[in-house]
Amino acid sequence: NKPAHRDAVLQQLKRKPFDAQREVVHAATALLLDRNEPACVLNCDMGTGKTMISICIASVLYQEGYQRMLVLSPPHLVYKWRREILDTVPG
Repeated sequence: NKPAHRDAVLQQLKRKPFDAQREVVHAATALLLDRNEPACVLNCDMGTGKTMISICIASVLYQEGYQRMLVLSPPHLVYKWRREILDTVPG
């Protein structure tokens, strides 16, 4: 089940998630928004796009009215996160 309004958010991104990443985004946002769960854990291998998936989830949450997101990251990855967000999210 992929709500069209959430899929539209993903379509507006400068970089689009791969199909498998898109499925994870929809599952995570359904868990957080539709089932009102307090958290979601992404447990994936290195190189599968956890950063991209997280940015996509945050974009959907932002469109649903959430104004702030908290990213916990080791200091050496902060600039990578910033770059990824700027390369992916318009505005």
